[in-house]
Amino acid sequence: MVGTLNSRNAEPLRALRRFGVLALVAALCLSQTRANAKDTHAELMLQKMVNFKDYKCLASIIKAESSWNTQSISATHDYGLPQRHMPHHTQKQIKAWLSDTHKQLTWMIAYTKARYGSPCLAAQARDFKGWY
Repeated sequence: MVGTLNSRNAEPLRALRRFGVLALVAALCLSQTRANAKDTHAELMLQKMVNFKDYKCLASIIKAESSWNTQSISATHDYGLPQRHMPHHTQKQIKAWLSDTHKQLTWMIAYTKARYGSPCLAAQARDFKGWY
């Protein structure tokens, strides 16, 4: 009889333990999602703008240049996801640039195609030189 009582009492405790672990995992996942919401937004936006191969190449550049931080600013006046060099722009222009993820990605796509021929050639150049 004692064994029966213990097994009856143990099942609710197991359920609570499982729920507690699940709740903790869910909380951690949600906090990560909120922390990376802008990053995910930019990544999803880029995925919709280019093919998979170009996405992978552009993503490698962005990760190295700005770590997917749309507000990234360097000491050499490079801004946003692509770290566009903007030494002669006004603060108003820079603020507008940093607040527009789509504009940053559109500019980066056009720049890599115009300067290197493709995003993947730009990524190769960046890997070789350390900049693009």
